[in-house]
Amino acid sequence: MIFDTQNPDTHYQNGILSDLEATAIKRFKCGAGFGVIDSWIQQLTDGRGTTADWLNGFSRRAFGVSPIVTFSKEIGNQDLGLNARYVHEFRQPQTS
Repeated sequence: MIFDTQNPDTHYQNGILSDLEATAIKRFKCGAGFGVIDSWIQQLTDGRGTTADWLNGFSRRAFGVSPIVTFSKEIGNQDLGLNARYVHEFRQPQTS
């Protein structure tokens, strides 16, 4: 859950956001891995402020799917972890 404060310059405040992600990764002994990420973001309450009033609350939701590539290795007493991903969002039209 994401709760934002009001922007004092624009007097706009985002609504409460819910963000859920699921990741599945196949890891290999060499430290490399690959997999997929699914994402669902939904604004639970309308935004507030003049801009939000013009846009009817500006409440939205989006779904996303992404590949992910990872690498992890222990170097001495330290762990090194790298990952690269890109989440493509499929937006849902606003419903009244």
